Amino acid sequence: MMWRIRIIVSSLVFLALTSAGFAQAARSQDDEIFLKFAGEVGLSSVLGDTPGKFVLKWTKAMAVDFYFSAKTPIEIVTSMSGAFNDAQQASGLQVQFYRGLYNVMVLTADWKAGGLEKSIETIAQFFPTRYDALEFISRRKNGSRKCAFKVVLDKEGAIQGGLILLDVGSEDLSLVKHCSVRSIASLFGLGTLNVEFNVEDDRPYPSIANDQLNAADLTEYDKRFLRLLYDPSIRSWMTQMDAVPVLRSLLHASAKK
Repeated sequence: MMWRIRIIVSSLVFLALTSAGFAQAARSQDDEIFLKFAGEVGLSSVLGDTPGKFVLKWTKAMAVDFYFSAKTPIEIVTSMSGAFNDAQQASGLQVQFYRGLYNVMVLTADWKAGGLEKSIETIAQFFPTRYDALEFISRRKNGSRKCAFKVVLDKEGAIQGGLILLDVGSEDLSLVKHCSVRSIASLFGLGTLNVEFNVEDDRPYPSIANDQLNAADLTEYDKRFLRLLYDPSIRSWMTQMDAVPVLRSLLHASAKK
């Protein structure tokens, strides 16, 4: 009888160790996929005219003001408020909402009806000259995208200001819901995604940055990255080569907790 009990106990211990081993292997594989994602999207420039992969983040509090046109549906307002809340909680960055005192402006308008031009004085604050702001507006109006995004950097390369413009003149606002949340993620430092699929398992990266998914909320990958991005050991303007090893160390340290 005793030998049967020993066999059963040994079998249970073996199964427990095997299950733990499989779980550890699965976590390790997921961590490697996440690090590839971080290298692709998290460290890709959100500055369209600046090549390379490097860190962009805030080093001071974000003060946000909204100007919503009468055409803005309540679901867009609710979606953006939720995205700001999710990004703030994930990053730990202090975000305050002010009327008239801001370093971030979110502005909705009917682009085709001249809504952007009516707000040119506000928009021009984020550009070197009024002419640059008008040229930016003209390019966006003639394009197919429903959102426009711009960040302003300080001398140290940290984000010190941001502008988000949304086109609410269309009847179909599903694209606006996606790109508005996408723009908020970019505002916090989530970059562009040039590779939409992980080559190892041919699955799309689960991120708001992946246009193939057309997600409407920040994903767990996005929140996970923002948590790591705002660790003090990650500095603004770090290159991909310098930042990825630090991200790996932070990821392994969090797994041990």
